[in-house]
Order: sequence, then structure tokens, then C-alpha cells
Amino acid sequence: MKYYICSPIGRTGSKRIVNAIRTELETNKKFYIPPMNGEFASEAGHIEEFLDGFRIVTKVSKGIEKTEKIANSAVENLLNTWESPIVCHSHNPYILPTDSKDWTFILSTRKNKIDIAFSIIMARETNSYEPLQPVDSNFKAFYADIEEVKTLVKYADILENVFIEKVKALTGKLPITIFVEDTWESLQQKIGIDLNHKEHDTATISTHRADKYVVNYEEIRDILL
Repeated sequence: MKYYICSPIGRTGSKRIVNAIRTELETNKKFYIPPMNGEFASEAGHIEEFLDGFRIVTKVSKGIEKTEKIANSAVENLLNTWESPIVCHSHNPYILPTDSKDWTFILSTRKNKIDIAFSIIMARETNSYEPLQPVDSNFKAFYADIEEVKTLVKYADILENVFIEKVKALTGKLPITIFVEDTWESLQQKIGIDLNHKEHDTATISTHRADKYVVNYEEIRDILL
């Protein structure tokens, strides 16, 4: 089987799903499609479609991987012709195989898009993108920009809907939706396979909580919810 996991703007626990399935498939390779490198205007809702940096990531040994960058023009054909089990970790909902045979499509998201926005802002401000990357002890709590939060929420909604509609047009059905809030048991039930390596459940979910560092966290949530 081949699994396409899409987390359009990231910070949704998609690595949890990708790493768990990759381990279960016993494959040392995965595809990575980076986020779109374009401008987003919240008023117009315009997103510039641009892909750069599709990679085949190969696990060499524990903790060591090598990457092979693939030309943009070759990506679609590679997705269509790849025959062995693979996981594709995508942050670009516009890039899908046109042949859905053997592919399972999964949307990785959060029940509350505001938390996606806060997580993105937190990662940027603290420069800590992984649980093992500590926040500097001198880092101070900060105020988030409510307009940026609103823009990121809208951006997430637009791109998730792009992915949903593209999968529906390709397969005739909706993608599987997995929330970062889903339990390990629920995740397995939705995907339909046993994931025996529970160490992936929380290993990549950030422990740096926005409510600890964003001074106006509750105020923004109260306004936008």
C-alpha cells in the first residue's frame, strides 16, 4: 500500500502518522513534498502554487537519513509509477498522483485551526520545531498578532479544502481525516491497520505549549472561537 499524508501548513502531528506507518510498512524510504513557497493574501484568498524540493528520503541507519531531490517535472510521474509500499509526507495539497491505485489519502489536521496557527507562531518565535529542541531559558512570553492568527486559520481552511476536493475528484470519496487530538487507538481504526510501535504516538508532538508563552492566548481564542 501507498499512503499520502497531507498537512497543508504543518503543525498537525503529521509526523506521528508518517513515522508510524513507515515503521509498519518496514520501508526505509519516504517521499517528502515541502510547503508551497508563495504569497497568501487573506483578503483575496489567493495562494501562489509553487513546488520546490520534492525529496526521496532514505533511512541509512538509526538517526541518519539521506535525501535525493527530484525535479518538479518528474514528481507526478514518480507518484504514479512507484510500485513498492511508500509513505508520502506532503505539505502541498496541489501535488497528488493522478492515478489513485493503491493510494490511501489522509488529511492530518487539528480539531481547532486556531491551535495550528498558534503552533506555527510558537515554532517561529522560539525557533524550536521539535520536542527535543529546547526553548532558550531567557525566552520571554510574547503577544501574538490576532490578524496573523486569523490569516493562518483561513490559509489552513483553504488548503485543507483544496486537498479534500482534489481527493474527492480523484477517488470519488473523502480522504481519511486524522486529528492530532485523536487517540492512538482511534488513529489505527481510521487507517485500518495495526500500528504496533506506540513510541511514535507522542514522540514528534511539541511539548512547547502556546498557552504558556502567548500572553494574549485566551483573549484571541475568546474572540475567534
